[in-house]
Amino acid sequence: MLQALPSAVVTNIIVNYTNGNQFNSCERALSLIRSRPIGNDLLNEIQSLGAEGKQIRIIIDNAGVNNSKSVLSPKQAIDWNASPDENDLVNNHIAEELSSKMTYPVGGSREAGTNVQITWNNRISGNVRNGIPTNDYQRVNNYIPLSHLLIHALHIMKSDVLTDSHEEQARTGVKRAAEERRTIGIGEFQFEKYSENNIRREHELEPRIK
Repeated sequence: MLQALPSAVVTNIIVNYTNGNQFNSCERALSLIRSRPIGNDLLNEIQSLGAEGKQIRIIIDNAGVNNSKSVLSPKQAIDWNASPDENDLVNNHIAEELSSKMTYPVGGSREAGTNVQITWNNRISGNVRNGIPTNDYQRVNNYIPLSHLLIHALHIMKSDVLTDSHEEQARTGVKRAAEERRTIGIGEFQFEKYSENNIRREHELEPRIK
């Protein structure tokens, strides 16, 4: 049965876990991210958004796929006459619109940005081989995939998620390829401050190329 506790590392993060070891592993991962300057700034910016009532729920799922998704806050669910269920499809569709930079440019709406639900498999390592993630289950550097998810989360909370043009989506079959490149820190986004690669560099780990 899932239990929930607030993180002591980032006050507006709620951790859902099935045993104490899972909760402790999440706190260790967050502490490692906070232990370096860019990671510390990332978590401070996320925490500052708690003043606006925004929060992140991290669900630890050892059989799941790592993912960050937009979910409506309880107030937003009321305002939009939507289900408060974070897994409701209408809730998620509205939340995705509210978190998109194309829909609500940063600072363009009081309602811009949403809460975030993160699914984190703490067994998946941050290992790469020749710049490509191995996605193995060694748990080594598992804070790196979590940092990636938290960067997406920051974009969601700030209504700053990049959504590809309809033409680009038709060409690639992917809705948010640019958002992924920005979060990794590759291509035209190699100088982005908050990126997985910058977190890797400040921990002296090999960066990703894709």
